[in-house]
Amino acid sequence: MTTRCLPLPAAPVQDAGLVFESVIEADPDAVESWSALGVCMSQLGKLEAALACQRQVLRLRAPETLDDLIVESARDDPTTDAG
Repeated sequence: MTTRCLPLPAAPVQDAGLVFESVIEADPDAVESWSALGVCMSQLGKLEAALACQRQVLRLRAPETLDDLIVESARDDPTTDAG
Protein backbone atom coordinates (compact mmCIF):
# COMPACT_ATOMS: atom_id res chain seq x y z
CA MET A 1 0.00 0.00 0.00
CA THR A 2 1.39 3.37 -1.04
CA THR A 3 0.94 6.38 1.23
CA ARG A 4 0.56 9.75 -0.44
CA CYS A 5 0.89 13.19 1.07
CA LEU A 6 -1.96 15.43 0.05
CA PRO A 7 -1.15 19.07 -0.65
CA LEU A 8 -2.02 21.38 2.24
CA PRO A 9 -2.65 25.11 2.13
CA ALA A 10 0.67 26.96 2.27
CA ALA A 11 0.06 28.94 5.49
CA PRO A 12 -0.32 25.93 7.84
CA VAL A 13 2.65 24.22 6.17
CA GLN A 14 4.77 27.34 6.63
CA ASP A 15 3.69 27.54 10.27
CA ALA A 16 4.55 23.88 10.82
CA GLY A 17 7.91 24.43 9.14
CA LEU A 18 8.68 27.24 11.56
CA VAL A 19 7.87 24.97 14.49
CA PHE A 20 10.15 22.23 13.17
CA GLU A 21 12.91 24.77 12.54
CA SER A 22 12.68 25.97 16.15
CA VAL A 23 12.88 22.38 17.41
CA ILE A 24 15.94 21.78 15.22
CA GLU A 25 17.54 24.99 16.47
CA ALA A 26 17.13 23.74 20.04
CA ASP A 27 18.14 20.16 19.18
CA PRO A 28 20.06 19.72 15.90
CA ASP A 29 19.83 15.93 16.29
CA ALA A 30 16.00 15.89 16.26
CA VAL A 31 15.67 13.40 13.38
CA GLU A 32 11.87 13.42 13.28
CA SER A 33 11.82 17.22 13.04
CA TRP A 34 14.32 17.18 10.18
CA SER A 35 12.15 14.66 8.37
CA ALA A 36 8.95 16.62 8.99
CA LEU A 37 10.64 19.86 7.90
CA GLY A 38 11.62 18.09 4.68
CA VAL A 39 7.99 17.18 4.08
CA CYS A 40 6.97 20.81 4.69
CA MET A 41 9.61 22.05 2.26
CA SER A 42 8.41 19.57 -0.34
CA GLN A 43 4.80 20.69 0.12
CA LEU A 44 5.92 24.28 -0.40
CA GLY A 45 7.75 23.34 -3.61
CA LYS A 46 11.18 23.96 -2.07
CA LEU A 47 12.64 20.72 -3.36
CA GLU A 48 16.32 21.51 -2.76
CA ALA A 49 15.55 22.36 0.87
CA ALA A 50 13.46 19.19 1.17
CA LEU A 51 16.35 17.10 -0.12
CA ALA A 52 18.78 18.82 2.24
CA CYS A 53 16.53 17.95 5.19
CA GLN A 54 16.27 14.32 4.14
CA ARG A 55 20.05 14.13 3.67
CA GLN A 56 20.40 15.35 7.25
CA VAL A 57 18.02 12.62 8.38
CA LEU A 58 20.25 10.06 6.68
CA ARG A 59 23.38 11.56 8.28
CA LEU A 60 21.81 11.43 11.71
CA ARG A 61 20.53 7.87 11.27
CA ALA A 62 23.69 6.56 9.58
CA PRO A 63 25.54 5.56 12.77
CA GLU A 64 22.62 3.49 14.06
CA THR A 65 22.06 1.97 10.63
CA LEU A 66 25.77 1.23 10.24
CA ASP A 67 25.88 -0.38 13.69
CA ASP A 68 22.89 -2.55 12.77
CA LEU A 69 24.60 -3.63 9.55
CA ILE A 70 27.85 -4.47 11.33
CA VAL A 71 26.05 -6.57 13.94
CA GLU A 72 23.98 -8.32 11.28
CA SER A 73 27.05 -8.95 9.15
CA ALA A 74 28.98 -10.37 12.11
CA ARG A 75 26.05 -12.59 13.05
CA ASP A 76 25.90 -14.00 9.49
CA ASP A 77 29.67 -14.41 9.16
CA PRO A 78 30.66 -18.01 9.91
CA THR A 79 34.23 -16.92 10.72
CA THR A 80 33.14 -14.92 13.79
CA ASP A 81 31.88 -16.09 17.17
CA ALA A 82 28.94 -13.65 17.06
CA GLY A 83 26.58 -16.10 15.36
